[in-house]
Amino acid sequence: MPMVGFFYFYFTLSLSLCTAENF
Repeated sequence: MPMVGFFYFYFTLSLSLCTAENF
């Protein structure tokens, strides 16, 4: 499913942004 892959990519991207903001 391409949708699941896109969601996973978006999740990791948002997570990296959150960590960048925290640190």
